[in-house]
Amino acid sequence: MSLAESAKQQALEFMDTMRSAGNEQFGFDRKSVAHVDGFVERMSKSARRNEQRRAHLVSFVGSYLGEAILAAYGGKWVELDGGLVIHIEHGERISMLQPYGKVHDRIMNGDEDNLEFYFAEFIPKTLSGEAPPEWSMGERPVEPNKPWWKVW
Repeated sequence: MSLAESAKQQALEFMDTMRSAGNEQFGFDRKSVAHVDGFVERMSKSARRNEQRRAHLVSFVGSYLGEAILAAYGGKWVELDGGLVIHIEHGERISMLQPYGKVHDRIMNGDEDNLEFYFAEFIPKTLSGEAPPEWSMGERPVEPNKPWWKVW
């Protein structure tokens, strides 16, 4: 089984778990992602203290978030450096989204890495080119004739 197939399987298992917990309408939509964000918030304290619990949470929730992104925005899973990212082509641009990294950041940083905002605001505005400049990692201009390793 490929990593992408494994991610899909984990996402479906996570969805089954959420549905069996009373969330019959749980799917790949904004409301469900918001619910997952609350779930991750409740689990974060213990996940920050326990690396194995954190890895498990990142794996399952990251797979779910990735499949939700694929369902809403298209794209495909791509294996990169031994992990998975989501590759979305839009116009002449390509975006690489990291749902596992986003879930990890949500656990470690709290609400500043809110999953609902990421899913429903950040991604669509980034894909449409409407994201404000402060959302970008930005590019630093390279100074000519200055070695890369010099900091002055």
